[in-house]
Amino acid sequence: MNRTFSGCASADSEETVTAVLARTAVARGWLADASILGGVPSDARPPIRFRVTGHPPETASIVTDVLRPAFRILETLSGGAIQVVDTWGAKVHGDRGGAAALRGDLTDMALCYSPWDPESFPMLQALCLPGMFPSAELGTFVAESLYADFFREDVERQGLRMGRLKMTGPYSLFSMRPIRNLKDLDGLRIGCSYGPETEIFTMLDAEPVSMSSLEIAAALREGRVDAISIADASAEVFRIHECARFRTALDLTRLNMEFCLRKEFWTALPLNLQLLLSDWLRAEAQAECQIFYGLGGARARERFRSAGMTFIRLEDADRKRCLEMVQPLTERFIETNELAGRPGGLLISRMRSMVDEYGHLSANQLMEMALTRPVRGIDHFKQET
Repeated sequence: MNRTFSGCASADSEETVTAVLARTAVARGWLADASILGGVPSDARPPIRFRVTGHPPETASIVTDVLRPAFRILETLSGGAIQVVDTWGAKVHGDRGGAAALRGDLTDMALCYSPWDPESFPMLQALCLPGMFPSAELGTFVAESLYADFFREDVERQGLRMGRLKMTGPYSLFSMRPIRNLKDLDGLRIGCSYGPETEIFTMLDAEPVSMSSLEIAAALREGRVDAISIADASAEVFRIHECARFRTALDLTRLNMEFCLRKEFWTALPLNLQLLLSDWLRAEAQAECQIFYGLGGARARERFRSAGMTFIRLEDADRKRCLEMVQPLTERFIETNELAGRPGGLLISRMRSMVDEYGHLSANQLMEMALTRPVRGIDHFKQET
């Protein structure tokens, strides 16, 4: 197997609002009309409370424009058998406390981001390798398609079940001073997540400073870091744009962000609601990555430019050099996991093969697939146990 990793150029790092509106018509239509998916009658009574929690503020666009409309769809499709109770702003648990909150019966679905905990989610780190996916929607489809074969053990050994996987938009650097070329990264303190992202910046001769999204704005404003690595839509949610003056598109990194389920919540559902929830999660995953990172990212970029932020893109030669410098990460991932008895090489091969096979599909086509041919088998259904 050829283990060299060449990387994919991002197709969604500089899209206009007009372009994203056209390619997300199906996702936007689904969020506006639950009847697209078709209802499934349920005999569950009384209604089942479905507690969903996270750290983004309640006013964040991901909550108001995607999640809450999607929750209303779930309630409609279930005929009221499922009632969502959502709480935001880190009121139930912190940004890194989702897994513990699920195990402690504080919530039923919570953010359990694998990039923040590489030791607990070793195989899922493959989804964060540089240049792996050209778009968030393709990355989301690949991640969910490969979950049962490669990622389930990471999650279930922690006493959890998977809700949905979701690839982010491409990460850029937001800074107070311009980052115009590879040399400008030397010694730069970059606020970022954990796992592969810290290794990426180390290989680029920068100094990664691992921190969560709730910490990053203050760190940049107070000068504790020189730049923040984050997607455009998330930069707006966590108010990075209020202090950053420059945005440099590295076109290297995107992360995978998971919603996990409380095991007991999933196993207690009747079969028809397990099937309905699973299918709804596949549609929600595509809608979320397309609308929040795609449309939300494009709108954020418009607002950043209007406020005077300077946009910078590395020259092709510098981007090529960056990819060359971080190539060893893929080889390291494969070797580390295979030494531990995990199929790291096969996973990378399957991921690259799926990118080649499905890379021609549009965002609208991938959303149609999520609605009409959703991935099944992410979690075991009742007849399978």
